[in-house]
Amino acid sequence: MPGDASSQIAYLASALKAPRETAARLTEQARQAGWSHEDYLAAVLDREVAARNASGAELRIRAAGFPARKRLDEFVFEHQPGIRRDGIAPLATGHYLIEARNIVLLGPPTGKTHLATALGIAACHAGHRVLFATATGWVTRLQEAHQRGRLSAELVKLRLHGLIIIDEVGYLPFEQDAANLFFQLVSSRYEHASLILTSNLPFARWGDVFGDQTVAAAMIDRIVHHAEVHTLKGASYRLKHLAEDTLPSVHSEQATPAMRFPPRPLHCRRCPRRFAYSATTSERREGFSMKNPIALVQDHPAVVTGGSVLLVGAHFALTQYAGLYDVWASVRTAELEIVVTLYLSLLGPAAIVAGFAGVVIVFGLSSDSPRFRKFRLAAKESLTRNWSSTALSGFEAAGASALAAILAISSFTFWAPWVFELALFWLVHGTVRLVWILRGLTRTVRVGDVDHERKSSEKSLDSFGFRKPAA
Repeated sequence: MPGDASSQIAYLASALKAPRETAARLTEQARQAGWSHEDYLAAVLDREVAARNASGAELRIRAAGFPARKRLDEFVFEHQPGIRRDGIAPLATGHYLIEARNIVLLGPPTGKTHLATALGIAACHAGHRVLFATATGWVTRLQEAHQRGRLSAELVKLRLHGLIIIDEVGYLPFEQDAANLFFQLVSSRYEHASLILTSNLPFARWGDVFGDQTVAAAMIDRIVHHAEVHTLKGASYRLKHLAEDTLPSVHSEQATPAMRFPPRPLHCRRCPRRFAYSATTSERREGFSMKNPIALVQDHPAVVTGGSVLLVGAHFALTQYAGLYDVWASVRTAELEIVVTLYLSLLGPAAIVAGFAGVVIVFGLSSDSPRFRKFRLAAKESLTRNWSSTALSGFEAAGASALAAILAISSFTFWAPWVFELALFWLVHGTVRLVWILRGLTRTVRVGDVDHERKSSEKSLDSFGFRKPAA
Protein backbone atom coordinates (compact mmCIF):
# COMPACT_ATOMS: atom_id res chain seq x y z
CA MET A 1 0.00 0.00 0.00
CA PRO A 2 2.73 2.55 0.81
CA GLY A 3 4.22 1.91 -2.62
CA ASP A 4 0.85 2.51 -4.25
CA ALA A 5 0.41 5.73 -2.28
CA SER A 6 3.85 6.97 -3.33
CA SER A 7 3.08 6.22 -6.96
CA GLN A 8 -0.24 8.03 -6.70
CA ILE A 9 1.41 11.06 -5.08
CA ALA A 10 4.00 11.14 -7.87
CA TYR A 11 1.25 10.99 -10.52
CA LEU A 12 -0.87 13.69 -8.88
CA ALA A 13 2.15 15.96 -8.40
CA SER A 14 3.00 15.58 -12.08
CA ALA A 15 -0.60 16.37 -13.08
CA LEU A 16 -0.53 19.53 -10.92
CA LYS A 17 2.90 20.46 -12.31
CA ALA A 18 4.21 20.42 -8.74
CA PRO A 19 7.63 19.04 -7.83
CA ARG A 20 7.04 15.68 -6.13
CA GLU A 21 10.44 15.89 -4.42
CA THR A 22 8.93 18.21 -1.82
CA ALA A 23 6.39 15.63 -0.70
CA ALA A 24 8.98 12.84 -0.77
CA ARG A 25 11.47 14.79 1.36
CA LEU A 26 8.87 15.68 3.97
CA THR A 27 7.34 12.19 4.21
CA GLU A 28 10.13 10.67 6.31
CA GLN A 29 10.41 13.82 8.43
CA ALA A 30 6.67 13.71 9.13
CA ARG A 31 6.80 10.06 10.19
CA GLN A 32 9.69 10.62 12.58
CA ALA A 33 8.17 13.76 14.12
CA GLY A 34 4.68 12.29 14.32
CA TRP A 35 3.02 15.03 12.30
CA SER A 36 -0.72 14.99 11.79
CA HIS A 37 -2.11 14.77 8.27
CA GLU A 38 -2.96 18.47 8.45
CA ASP A 39 0.58 19.44 9.49
CA TYR A 40 2.09 17.38 6.70
CA LEU A 41 -0.26 18.85 4.06
CA ALA A 42 0.39 22.40 5.30
CA ALA A 43 4.16 21.85 5.10
CA VAL A 44 3.97 20.48 1.56
CA LEU A 45 1.75 23.34 0.36
CA ASP A 46 3.94 25.93 2.09
CA ARG A 47 7.05 24.64 0.32
CA GLU A 48 5.22 24.55 -3.00
CA VAL A 49 3.91 28.12 -2.67
CA ALA A 50 7.38 29.37 -1.74
CA ALA A 51 8.91 27.57 -4.72
CA ARG A 52 6.32 29.00 -7.12
CA ASN A 53 6.76 32.52 -5.75
CA ALA A 54 10.50 32.26 -6.22
CA SER A 55 10.02 30.96 -9.75
CA GLY A 56 7.58 33.81 -10.57
CA ALA A 57 9.99 36.40 -9.20
CA GLU A 58 12.80 34.92 -11.28
CA LEU A 59 10.69 35.17 -14.43
CA ARG A 60 9.78 38.79 -13.67
CA ILE A 61 13.43 39.68 -13.04
CA ARG A 62 14.50 38.16 -16.36
CA ALA A 63 11.71 39.96 -18.22
CA ALA A 64 12.57 43.34 -16.64
CA GLY A 65 15.85 43.71 -18.55
CA PHE A 66 18.10 44.75 -15.66
CA PRO A 67 21.71 45.40 -16.69
CA ALA A 68 22.89 43.45 -13.62
CA ARG A 69 21.47 42.03 -10.42
CA LYS A 70 21.91 44.28 -7.40
CA ARG A 71 20.64 44.15 -3.83
CA LEU A 72 20.15 46.93 -1.31
CA ASP A 73 22.34 45.16 1.25
CA GLU A 74 25.22 45.38 -1.25
CA PHE A 75 25.04 49.18 -1.40
CA VAL A 76 27.70 50.89 0.74
CA PHE A 77 25.71 53.65 2.41
CA GLU A 78 28.79 54.70 4.40
CA HIS A 79 30.41 55.84 1.14
CA GLN A 80 27.34 57.92 0.25
CA PRO A 81 26.62 60.69 2.80
CA GLY A 82 23.78 62.13 0.74
CA ILE A 83 21.28 59.40 1.66
CA ARG A 84 20.62 57.22 4.68
CA ARG A 85 19.88 53.52 4.87
CA ASP A 86 16.69 54.07 6.86
CA GLY A 87 15.43 56.38 4.11
CA ILE A 88 15.91 53.83 1.30
CA ALA A 89 15.33 50.47 3.00
CA PRO A 90 11.55 50.97 3.57
CA LEU A 91 11.11 51.40 -0.19
CA ALA A 92 12.01 47.72 -0.67
CA THR A 93 8.58 46.80 0.74
CA GLY A 94 6.98 48.31 -2.37
CA HIS A 95 4.43 50.47 -0.57
CA TYR A 96 5.05 53.30 -3.04
CA LEU A 97 3.87 51.02 -5.89
CA ILE A 98 0.46 50.59 -4.30
CA GLU A 99 0.09 54.38 -4.10
CA ALA A 100 1.50 54.92 -7.65
CA ARG A 101 4.28 57.11 -6.22
CA ASN A 102 7.60 57.80 -7.93
CA ILE A 103 11.22 57.69 -6.81
CA VAL A 104 13.76 60.16 -8.21
CA LEU A 105 17.51 59.69 -7.67
CA LEU A 106 19.64 62.73 -8.57
CA GLY A 107 23.36 63.35 -8.46
CA PRO A 108 26.72 62.38 -9.96
CA PRO A 109 27.69 58.73 -10.67
CA THR A 110 27.46 57.56 -7.06
CA GLY A 111 25.27 54.46 -7.20
CA LYS A 112 21.93 55.67 -8.58
CA THR A 113 21.63 52.77 -11.02
CA HIS A 114 22.53 50.31 -8.25
CA LEU A 115 19.72 51.63 -6.04
CA ALA A 116 17.21 51.75 -8.91
CA THR A 117 18.04 48.17 -9.93
CA ALA A 118 17.88 46.90 -6.35
CA LEU A 119 14.47 48.52 -5.81
CA GLY A 120 13.26 47.08 -9.12
CA ILE A 121 14.35 43.56 -8.15
CA ALA A 122 12.66 43.98 -4.75
CA ALA A 123 9.45 44.95 -6.61
CA CYS A 124 9.75 41.78 -8.71
CA HIS A 125 9.97 39.69 -5.55
CA ALA A 126 6.87 41.52 -4.25
CA GLY A 127 4.91 40.33 -7.29
CA HIS A 128 5.04 43.47 -9.47
CA ARG A 129 5.92 43.59 -13.16
CA VAL A 130 8.95 45.80 -13.84
CA LEU A 131 10.75 47.12 -16.92
CA PHE A 132 14.22 48.71 -16.97
CA ALA A 133 15.83 50.83 -19.72
CA THR A 134 17.85 53.99 -20.15
CA ALA A 135 16.11 57.21 -21.13
CA THR A 136 17.37 56.87 -24.71
CA GLY A 137 16.19 53.25 -24.74
CA TRP A 138 12.66 54.27 -23.76
CA VAL A 139 12.59 57.01 -26.40
CA THR A 140 13.77 54.56 -29.07
CA ARG A 141 11.03 52.13 -28.06
CA LEU A 142 8.35 54.83 -28.26
CA GLN A 143 9.68 56.11 -31.59
CA GLU A 144 9.40 52.63 -33.10
CA ALA A 145 5.84 52.31 -31.77
CA HIS A 146 4.98 55.75 -33.17
CA GLN A 147 6.32 54.82 -36.61
CA ARG A 148 4.11 51.72 -36.59
CA GLY A 149 1.08 53.78 -35.54
CA ARG A 150 0.98 51.90 -32.22
CA LEU A 151 2.08 54.61 -29.76
CA SER A 152 -1.20 54.72 -27.82
CA ALA A 153 -1.31 50.93 -27.59
CA GLU A 154 2.31 50.84 -26.42
CA LEU A 155 1.61 53.37 -23.64
CA VAL A 156 -1.39 51.33 -22.51
CA LYS A 157 0.77 48.19 -22.52
CA LEU A 158 3.43 49.91 -20.41
CA ARG A 159 0.82 50.99 -17.87
CA LEU A 160 0.18 47.32 -17.14
CA HIS A 161 3.63 47.25 -15.52
CA GLY A 162 3.51 48.51 -11.96
CA LEU A 163 6.99 49.98 -12.23
CA ILE A 164 9.24 51.17 -15.03
CA ILE A 165 12.78 52.38 -14.37
CA ILE A 166 14.23 55.19 -16.49
CA ASP A 167 17.98 55.37 -16.09
CA GLU A 168 20.43 58.11 -17.12
CA VAL A 169 18.04 61.00 -17.78
CA GLY A 170 20.17 63.96 -18.83
CA TYR A 171 23.26 62.23 -20.16
CA LEU A 172 22.19 62.98 -23.75
CA PRO A 173 19.95 65.83 -24.97
CA PHE A 174 16.66 65.04 -26.72
CA GLU A 175 15.30 66.44 -29.95
CA GLN A 176 11.82 68.01 -29.84
CA ASP A 177 9.98 64.90 -31.07
CA ALA A 178 11.86 62.67 -28.61
CA ALA A 179 11.09 65.09 -25.76
CA ASN A 180 7.38 65.00 -26.64
CA LEU A 181 7.40 61.19 -26.63
CA PHE A 182 9.16 61.14 -23.26
CA PHE A 183 6.56 63.58 -21.90
CA GLN A 184 3.75 61.30 -23.08
CA LEU A 185 5.37 58.36 -21.27
CA VAL A 186 5.54 60.31 -18.01
CA SER A 187 2.05 61.76 -18.42
CA SER A 188 0.46 58.36 -19.17
CA ARG A 189 1.74 56.97 -15.85
CA TYR A 190 0.84 60.00 -13.72
CA GLU A 191 -1.27 58.82 -10.74
CA HIS A 192 -1.66 55.38 -12.40
CA ALA A 193 1.68 53.58 -12.04
CA SER A 194 5.13 54.22 -10.60
CA LEU A 195 8.40 55.47 -12.05
CA ILE A 196 11.97 55.31 -10.82
CA LEU A 197 14.16 57.90 -12.56
CA THR A 198 17.88 58.51 -12.21
CA SER A 199 19.56 61.67 -13.46
CA ASN A 200 22.96 63.30 -13.14
CA LEU A 201 21.38 66.76 -13.46
CA PRO A 202 19.27 68.82 -11.03
CA PHE A 203 15.74 69.64 -12.15
CA ALA A 204 16.78 73.20 -12.99
CA ARG A 205 18.85 71.90 -15.94
CA TRP A 206 16.25 69.55 -17.42
CA GLY A 207 15.10 72.29 -19.75
CA ASP A 208 18.48 72.04 -21.52
CA VAL A 209 18.02 68.28 -21.92
CA PHE A 210 14.52 68.43 -23.39
CA GLY A 211 15.02 71.64 -25.38
CA ASP A 212 11.87 73.30 -23.99
CA GLN A 213 11.54 74.80 -20.52
CA THR A 214 7.74 74.48 -20.60
CA VAL A 215 7.82 70.78 -21.45
CA ALA A 216 10.45 70.18 -18.77
CA ALA A 217 8.42 72.08 -16.16
CA ALA A 218 5.22 70.18 -16.97
CA MET A 219 7.11 66.88 -16.86
CA ILE A 220 8.76 67.63 -13.52
CA ASP A 221 5.40 68.67 -12.11
CA ARG A 222 3.93 65.25 -12.89
CA ILE A 223 6.98 63.36 -11.67
CA VAL A 224 7.47 65.02 -8.29
CA HIS A 225 3.80 65.55 -7.36
CA HIS A 226 3.74 62.06 -5.80
CA ALA A 227 7.43 61.27 -5.39
CA GLU A 228 10.38 60.83 -3.06
CA VAL A 229 13.40 62.78 -4.30
CA HIS A 230 16.83 61.62 -3.09
CA THR A 231 19.97 63.59 -3.96
CA LEU A 232 23.25 61.65 -3.89
CA LYS A 233 26.57 63.44 -3.40
CA GLY A 234 30.27 62.78 -3.54
CA ALA A 235 32.57 60.84 -5.83
CA SER A 236 31.94 57.68 -7.82
CA TYR A 237 32.10 54.48 -5.76
CA ARG A 238 33.62 52.71 -8.78
CA LEU A 239 36.57 55.12 -8.68
CA LYS A 240 37.00 55.28 -4.90
CA HIS A 241 40.60 54.05 -5.24
CA LEU A 242 41.55 57.25 -7.13
CA ALA A 243 42.45 60.53 -5.53
CA GLU A 244 39.24 62.40 -4.75
CA ASP A 245 40.36 65.72 -6.20
CA THR A 246 40.96 64.11 -9.62
CA LEU A 247 37.30 63.13 -10.09
CA PRO A 248 35.18 65.32 -12.39
CA SER A 249 32.05 64.60 -10.32
CA VAL A 250 33.62 66.38 -7.32
CA HIS A 251 34.38 69.50 -9.36
CA SER A 252 30.90 69.40 -10.86
CA GLU A 253 29.35 69.27 -7.41
CA GLN A 254 31.49 72.16 -6.22
CA ALA A 255 30.46 74.22 -9.23
CA THR A 256 26.78 73.40 -8.84
CA PRO A 257 25.69 73.38 -5.16
CA ALA A 258 23.29 70.62 -4.19
CA MET A 259 19.65 71.67 -4.38
CA ARG A 260 16.86 70.37 -2.18
CA PHE A 261 13.43 70.24 -3.77
CA PRO A 262 10.13 70.08 -1.89
CA PRO A 263 7.47 67.55 -3.05
CA ARG A 264 6.13 70.20 -5.47
CA PRO A 265 8.98 72.65 -6.26
CA LEU A 266 8.13 76.33 -6.32
CA HIS A 267 10.58 77.46 -8.95
CA CYS A 268 12.69 76.25 -11.83
CA ARG A 269 15.73 78.54 -11.63
CA ARG A 270 16.19 78.56 -15.39
CA CYS A 271 12.52 79.21 -16.02
CA PRO A 272 10.55 81.69 -13.85
CA ARG A 273 7.26 80.00 -14.71
CA ARG A 274 5.70 77.78 -12.09
CA PHE A 275 5.67 74.03 -12.40
CA ALA A 276 1.86 73.98 -12.58
CA TYR A 277 0.82 72.59 -15.93
CA SER A 278 0.47 74.84 -18.95
CA ALA A 279 -0.01 73.80 -22.55
CA THR A 280 3.03 72.24 -24.21
CA THR A 281 4.28 73.32 -27.61
CA SER A 282 2.51 70.46 -29.37
CA GLU A 283 -0.73 71.16 -27.48
CA ARG A 284 -0.64 74.83 -28.46
CA ARG A 285 -0.07 73.84 -32.07
CA GLU A 286 -2.73 71.14 -32.27
CA GLY A 287 -5.18 72.48 -29.72
CA PHE A 288 -5.97 71.01 -26.31
CA SER A 289 -7.10 67.40 -26.69
CA MET A 290 -9.21 65.24 -24.40
CA LYS A 291 -7.83 62.14 -26.11
CA ASN A 292 -6.24 59.55 -23.85
CA PRO A 293 -4.46 56.29 -24.70
CA ILE A 294 -7.25 54.31 -23.01
CA ALA A 295 -10.11 56.36 -24.45
CA LEU A 296 -12.41 54.23 -26.56
CA VAL A 297 -13.35 56.80 -29.19
CA GLN A 298 -12.08 59.84 -31.08
CA ASP A 299 -13.47 63.32 -30.42
CA HIS A 300 -14.69 64.00 -33.95
CA PRO A 301 -18.50 63.73 -34.34
CA ALA A 302 -18.43 62.62 -37.98
CA VAL A 303 -15.93 59.84 -37.25
CA VAL A 304 -17.98 58.52 -34.35
CA THR A 305 -21.28 58.68 -36.21
CA GLY A 306 -19.93 57.02 -39.34
CA GLY A 307 -17.98 54.44 -37.37
CA SER A 308 -21.06 53.44 -35.37
CA VAL A 309 -23.08 52.99 -38.55
CA LEU A 310 -20.33 50.82 -40.04
CA LEU A 311 -20.12 48.65 -36.92
CA VAL A 312 -23.85 48.05 -36.82
CA GLY A 313 -23.82 47.36 -40.56
CA ALA A 314 -21.05 44.81 -40.11
CA HIS A 315 -22.95 43.13 -37.29
CA PHE A 316 -26.08 43.00 -39.45
CA ALA A 317 -24.15 41.47 -42.38
CA LEU A 318 -22.52 38.83 -40.19
CA THR A 319 -25.88 37.90 -38.69
CA GLN A 320 -27.76 37.68 -41.97
CA TYR A 321 -25.12 36.20 -44.28
CA ALA A 322 -22.45 34.56 -42.09
CA GLY A 323 -24.68 32.67 -39.68
CA LEU A 324 -23.76 34.71 -36.59
CA TYR A 325 -26.21 34.31 -33.72
CA ASP A 326 -28.99 36.92 -33.90
CA VAL A 327 -29.09 38.57 -30.47
CA TRP A 328 -32.26 40.47 -31.37
CA ALA A 329 -34.36 37.44 -32.32
CA SER A 330 -36.05 37.21 -28.92
CA VAL A 331 -36.78 40.95 -28.94
CA ARG A 332 -38.72 40.68 -32.21
CA THR A 333 -40.95 37.96 -30.80
CA ALA A 334 -41.68 39.75 -27.51
CA GLU A 335 -44.91 41.63 -26.82
CA LEU A 336 -45.15 45.00 -28.52
CA GLU A 337 -45.60 46.90 -25.25
CA ILE A 338 -42.40 45.49 -23.78
CA VAL A 339 -40.43 46.09 -26.98
CA VAL A 340 -41.54 49.74 -27.27
CA THR A 341 -40.71 50.33 -23.58
CA LEU A 342 -37.25 48.88 -24.15
CA TYR A 343 -36.59 51.06 -27.16
CA LEU A 344 -37.76 54.23 -25.39
CA SER A 345 -35.69 53.47 -22.28
CA LEU A 346 -32.67 55.22 -23.81
CA LEU A 347 -34.45 58.57 -24.14
CA GLY A 348 -33.80 59.55 -20.51
CA PRO A 349 -30.08 58.70 -20.36
CA ALA A 350 -29.50 60.26 -23.79
CA ALA A 351 -31.15 63.51 -22.71
CA ILE A 352 -29.06 63.56 -19.52
CA VAL A 353 -25.83 63.12 -21.49
CA ALA A 354 -26.68 65.88 -23.97
CA GLY A 355 -27.91 68.28 -21.29
CA PHE A 356 -25.11 67.64 -18.82
CA ALA A 357 -22.51 68.09 -21.55
CA GLY A 358 -23.91 71.56 -22.19
CA VAL A 359 -23.88 72.43 -18.48
CA VAL A 360 -20.27 71.29 -18.04
CA ILE A 361 -19.00 73.22 -21.07
CA VAL A 362 -20.90 76.38 -20.12
CA PHE A 363 -19.35 76.15 -16.64
CA GLY A 364 -15.89 75.86 -18.19
CA LEU A 365 -16.51 78.74 -20.60
CA SER A 366 -18.04 81.13 -18.07
CA SER A 367 -15.50 80.78 -15.25
CA ASP A 368 -13.16 83.74 -14.68
CA SER A 369 -10.50 81.60 -12.99
CA PRO A 370 -7.00 82.15 -14.45
CA ARG A 371 -6.62 78.39 -14.82
CA PHE A 372 -9.81 78.20 -16.91
CA ARG A 373 -8.65 81.09 -19.06
CA LYS A 374 -5.42 79.18 -19.80
CA PHE A 375 -7.50 76.08 -20.39
CA ARG A 376 -9.69 77.84 -22.95
CA LEU A 377 -6.67 79.48 -24.60
CA ALA A 378 -5.01 76.09 -25.08
CA ALA A 379 -8.22 74.32 -26.04
CA LYS A 380 -9.13 76.40 -29.10
CA GLU A 381 -11.51 74.56 -31.43
CA SER A 382 -10.91 71.19 -29.76
CA LEU A 383 -13.16 72.22 -26.85
CA THR A 384 -15.99 72.89 -29.31
CA ARG A 385 -15.37 69.52 -30.99
CA ASN A 386 -15.58 67.73 -27.67
CA TRP A 387 -18.79 69.50 -26.72
CA SER A 388 -20.43 68.92 -30.08
CA SER A 389 -19.30 65.29 -30.13
CA THR A 390 -20.76 64.63 -26.68
CA ALA A 391 -23.97 66.56 -27.14
CA LEU A 392 -24.54 65.25 -30.67
CA SER A 393 -24.13 61.66 -29.47
CA GLY A 394 -26.81 62.26 -26.86
CA PHE A 395 -29.21 63.73 -29.41
CA GLU A 396 -28.45 60.95 -31.90
CA ALA A 397 -29.06 58.29 -29.28
CA ALA A 398 -32.40 59.87 -28.33
CA GLY A 399 -33.46 60.17 -31.97
CA ALA A 400 -32.45 56.60 -32.84
CA SER A 401 -34.26 55.30 -29.74
CA ALA A 402 -37.47 57.07 -30.76
CA LEU A 403 -37.09 55.88 -34.35
CA ALA A 404 -36.70 52.28 -33.18
CA ALA A 405 -39.95 52.56 -31.23
CA ILE A 406 -41.75 53.98 -34.28
CA LEU A 407 -40.43 51.17 -36.49
CA ALA A 408 -41.54 48.59 -33.92
CA ILE A 409 -45.20 49.68 -34.15
CA SER A 410 -45.11 50.00 -37.93
CA SER A 411 -44.50 47.50 -40.67
CA PHE A 412 -40.68 47.79 -40.36
CA THR A 413 -40.34 45.71 -37.18
CA PHE A 414 -37.33 43.84 -38.57
CA TRP A 415 -35.16 46.99 -38.65
CA ALA A 416 -36.11 48.33 -35.21
CA PRO A 417 -33.51 46.35 -33.18
CA TRP A 418 -30.69 47.45 -35.46
CA VAL A 419 -31.61 51.10 -35.05
CA PHE A 420 -31.78 50.50 -31.29
CA GLU A 421 -28.27 48.99 -31.40
CA LEU A 422 -27.07 52.14 -33.14
CA ALA A 423 -28.63 54.20 -30.34
CA LEU A 424 -26.72 52.12 -27.80
CA PHE A 425 -23.41 52.85 -29.57
CA TRP A 426 -24.05 56.60 -29.58
CA LEU A 427 -25.15 56.64 -25.94
CA VAL A 428 -22.02 54.79 -24.83
CA HIS A 429 -19.83 57.19 -26.80
CA GLY A 430 -21.54 60.24 -25.33
CA THR A 431 -21.15 58.88 -21.80
CA VAL A 432 -17.46 58.07 -22.24
CA ARG A 433 -16.73 61.44 -23.82
CA LEU A 434 -18.61 63.27 -21.02
CA VAL A 435 -16.48 61.48 -18.44
CA TRP A 436 -13.27 62.69 -20.15
CA ILE A 437 -14.56 66.27 -20.32
CA LEU A 438 -15.39 66.14 -16.61
CA ARG A 439 -11.95 64.71 -15.90
CA GLY A 440 -10.23 67.54 -17.76
CA LEU A 441 -12.25 70.24 -16.03
CA THR A 442 -11.83 68.63 -12.60
CA ARG A 443 -8.07 68.47 -13.08
CA THR A 444 -8.05 72.14 -14.07
CA VAL A 445 -9.93 73.07 -10.91
CA ARG A 446 -7.60 70.98 -8.76
CA VAL A 447 -4.44 72.55 -10.24
CA GLY A 448 -5.97 76.00 -9.70
CA ASP A 449 -6.60 75.19 -6.02
CA VAL A 450 -2.99 74.00 -5.62
CA ASP A 451 -1.72 77.24 -7.18
CA HIS A 452 -3.86 79.26 -4.78
CA GLU A 453 -2.51 77.38 -1.75
CA ARG A 454 1.04 77.81 -3.03
CA LYS A 455 0.62 81.57 -3.37
CA SER A 456 -0.78 81.71 0.15
CA SER A 457 2.22 79.80 1.52
CA GLU A 458 4.61 82.14 -0.32
CA LYS A 459 2.91 85.15 1.26
CA SER A 460 3.30 83.51 4.66
CA LEU A 461 7.02 82.99 4.05
CA ASP A 462 7.42 86.63 3.00
CA SER A 463 5.70 87.78 6.19
CA PHE A 464 8.40 86.00 8.21
CA GLY A 465 11.18 87.68 6.26
CA PHE A 466 12.16 84.71 4.07
CA ARG A 467 13.09 85.30 0.45
CA LYS A 468 12.68 82.83 -2.41
CA PRO A 469 15.77 82.03 -4.52
CA ALA A 470 16.30 84.33 -7.49
CA ALA A 471 15.02 83.09 -10.83
